[in-house]
Amino acid sequence: MSLRLARPVDAAAVLAMMDAGCELEARSHRVQVFGFPCFGIVRDDGVTVAAGGFVPRPERTPGEALSEAWFACRPDAAAHMLGIIRLTHLTLRRHCEDGPATVQAFVREGWRPGRRIAAALGFGFDRVESDPQLGCVERWTIGV
Repeated sequence: MSLRLARPVDAAAVLAMMDAGCELEARSHRVQVFGFPCFGIVRDDGVTVAAGGFVPRPERTPGEALSEAWFACRPDAAAHMLGIIRLTHLTLRRHCEDGPATVQAFVREGWRPGRRIAAALGFGFDRVESDPQLGCVERWTIGV
């Protein structure tokens, strides 16, 4: 079964995917899906198997382009993971076409699948920090 990139993606399909077993906290993923542009990865049968997006963050230094990436996939997405990673990586590169940018991703501390996906996309581990909503998270960063 082949995959295609959907951009923009149907928000209802992304929320249905997340409600079906994704690990994201419900309140934050609704803000991410409805507040900012996102993309989906859709199977031939029309099922959204993964989604992601980019949330602008305040710059740390003048002129810096900083955003937070989020990514979620269905529990049964493992069979498609190589294709999902390829399409997500291309989308990450397109997001940064306007010039040098720093993108951060946050992974629940110790969550191996999240670490593997972040590393496969080219993110490097930065540090562990505390988040008021999520608890301890690992910050992963990529500069492109």
